[in-house]
Amino acid sequence: MTKIPVIFEGKNFLILYQYSSGYCEISEEDNHYRNIKLVHISELEMIRKS
Repeated sequence: MTKIPVIFEGKNFLILYQYSSGYCEISEEDNHYRNIKLVHISELEMIRKS
């Protein structure tokens, strides 16, 4: 899966994995695979590329 950039609580994160239930494993952009959080997709804001 391609890591998708998102915003969570005002910080830049990457989605590492998305479950079929709608929950995602995310980590901060600068700290891949450290401090992984489990959050629901509805809590994330997608970053649009222009």
